[in-house]
Amino acid sequence: VWSVWVATLEASAPELGERHKISIEDVTWRDAALTITPDNLDKEFVCGIYTRAAYDEKFDTKDAIISARMAEWEAMAQQNVEYGNDDTWQYYMQLEQHVGVYSIAASELLSLGWDAEYVVYCFGIDDDGTVTSTVTIAEFKTLSAAESENRFDISVDATTEQSIIFTVTPSNDDPYFVALQPTTYTDCYGPDAEQSYEMMILDLVTAYPDDVL
Repeated sequence: VWSVWVATLEASAPELGERHKISIEDVTWRDAALTITPDNLDKEFVCGIYTRAAYDEKFDTKDAIISARMAEWEAMAQQNVEYGNDDTWQYYMQLEQHVGVYSIAASELLSLGWDAEYVVYCFGIDDDGTVTSTVTIAEFKTLSAAESENRFDISVDATTEQSIIFTVTPSNDDPYFVALQPTTYTDCYGPDAEQSYEMMILDLVTAYPDDVL
């Protein structure tokens, strides 16, 4: 039973020491560049990210993350039994393993908000599910979004059943983002709506990161 094994693991994990370095660079209002460098480049590890609030609420020790991740993989294995798969939890763990120096954008691990605190973690775990290091963590905070002085005039030039032609005229040369959404989407955001315009901006630029003019 894996839970019994975890209990033994947690008692001995601190003796393994921390064997990973987490570097955080190029922090912006919605992203950061993460690089994880293990002491042993041949050993497997997994990583992830939590909001600071979620981390503080879920974990009283760093090594509690190990138990939580194993519980997630075990739940995946049990869930997939219903679909005829009998893979062990180690199979789902191996899908998230990395070896060597690993670089990734923080936004690929979690959808980030601006002016928010995050905890990045990693720990070594081999193909059999044996943990080879304690948890290493690093923290960062995204920047506040700065309001642009750019203002826009939007004119609808022509419409058909299947298309619309419109012109966006900015007041300065700052870069800007354009998206076309139904009113059922935009009505969800604003001062009197459930979510703010800031959240709409974050949602749109996350979904369409290259649509910047």
